[in-house]
Amino acid sequence: MKKLVVIALVFALACTFVFANVGKIKATAYSTLPSGMETTVKVKLADELVSSVVFGAIDYRVDQPIECDIIRDEICIFDKETTKRVSIGKLEVL
Repeated sequence: MKKLVVIALVFALACTFVFANVGKIKATAYSTLPSGMETTVKVKLADELVSSVVFGAIDYRVDQPIECDIIRDEICIFDKETTKRVSIGKLEVL
Protein backbone atom coordinates (compact mmCIF):
# COMPACT_ATOMS: atom_id res chain seq x y z
CA MET A 1 0.00 0.00 0.00
CA LYS A 2 1.36 3.44 -0.97
CA LYS A 3 1.52 6.13 1.65
CA LEU A 4 0.11 9.56 0.76
CA VAL A 5 2.29 12.44 1.94
CA VAL A 6 0.80 15.94 2.04
CA ILE A 7 2.95 19.01 2.54
CA ALA A 8 2.07 22.70 2.49
CA LEU A 9 4.03 24.64 -0.10
CA VAL A 10 5.06 28.28 -0.33
CA PHE A 11 5.76 29.89 -3.69
CA ALA A 12 8.29 32.74 -3.84
CA LEU A 13 7.25 35.20 -6.54
CA ALA A 14 8.97 38.41 -7.55
CA CYS A 15 6.44 41.14 -8.33
CA THR A 16 7.60 41.12 -11.95
CA PHE A 17 6.44 37.48 -12.20
CA VAL A 18 2.78 38.40 -11.59
CA PHE A 19 0.92 40.33 -14.28
CA ALA A 20 -2.40 41.90 -13.37
CA ASN A 21 -5.18 42.47 -15.90
CA VAL A 22 -4.24 39.48 -18.05
CA GLY A 23 -4.62 35.76 -17.46
CA LYS A 24 -6.81 33.08 -15.94
CA ILE A 25 -6.39 33.68 -12.19
CA LYS A 26 -9.36 35.49 -10.64
CA ALA A 27 -8.32 38.11 -8.07
CA THR A 28 -9.28 41.51 -6.70
CA ALA A 29 -7.32 44.74 -6.57
CA TYR A 30 -6.31 45.53 -2.99
CA SER A 31 -4.33 48.70 -3.68
CA THR A 32 -2.53 50.47 -6.52
CA LEU A 33 0.41 52.84 -6.69
CA PRO A 34 0.80 54.43 -10.13
CA SER A 35 4.37 55.67 -10.48
CA GLY A 36 5.08 56.88 -13.99
CA MET A 37 5.69 54.15 -16.54
CA GLU A 38 4.51 51.34 -14.25
CA THR A 39 1.95 50.71 -11.53
CA THR A 40 2.52 48.55 -8.46
CA VAL A 41 -0.65 46.61 -7.69
CA LYS A 42 -1.38 44.63 -4.53
CA VAL A 43 -3.58 41.76 -5.68
CA LYS A 44 -5.70 39.67 -3.32
CA LEU A 45 -5.66 35.97 -4.24
CA ALA A 46 -7.85 33.99 -1.84
CA ASP A 47 -6.49 35.10 1.57
CA GLU A 48 -3.06 36.19 0.35
CA LEU A 49 -1.76 39.55 -0.89
CA VAL A 50 0.61 39.41 -3.85
CA SER A 51 2.52 42.33 -5.36
CA SER A 52 2.35 42.82 -9.10
CA VAL A 53 3.73 45.28 -11.63
CA VAL A 54 1.64 46.56 -14.53
CA PHE A 55 3.30 48.64 -17.21
CA GLY A 56 1.58 51.98 -17.70
CA ALA A 57 -0.30 54.30 -15.35
CA ILE A 58 -3.33 52.22 -14.36
CA ASP A 59 -5.37 52.95 -11.24
CA TYR A 60 -7.66 50.08 -10.21
CA ARG A 61 -10.56 50.62 -7.81
CA VAL A 62 -10.22 48.83 -4.46
CA ASP A 63 -11.96 45.42 -4.65
CA GLN A 64 -12.19 45.67 -8.45
CA PRO A 65 -12.21 42.16 -9.95
CA ILE A 66 -9.14 41.59 -12.10
CA GLU A 67 -7.46 38.63 -13.75
CA CYS A 68 -3.77 37.95 -13.43
CA ASP A 69 -1.20 35.43 -14.52
CA ILE A 70 2.09 34.12 -13.19
CA ILE A 71 4.83 34.01 -15.77
CA ARG A 72 8.39 32.75 -15.70
CA ASP A 73 9.89 29.35 -15.08
CA GLU A 74 12.13 30.18 -12.10
CA ILE A 75 9.61 30.20 -9.24
CA CYS A 76 11.10 28.94 -5.98
CA ILE A 77 8.91 26.43 -4.16
CA PHE A 78 9.45 25.93 -0.42
CA ASP A 79 8.15 23.49 2.18
CA LYS A 80 6.12 25.67 4.56
CA GLU A 81 6.99 23.61 7.65
CA THR A 82 10.74 23.18 7.16
CA THR A 83 11.24 26.36 5.06
CA LYS A 84 13.62 24.39 2.83
CA ARG A 85 13.50 24.85 -0.93
CA VAL A 86 11.82 21.88 -2.56
CA SER A 87 12.16 22.83 -6.19
CA ILE A 88 12.32 25.53 -8.83
CA GLY A 89 9.58 25.42 -11.41
CA LYS A 90 6.64 27.15 -12.99
CA LEU A 91 2.94 27.47 -12.26
CA GLU A 92 0.34 27.00 -14.93
CA VAL A 93 -3.39 27.58 -14.55
CA LEU A 94 -5.39 25.20 -16.68
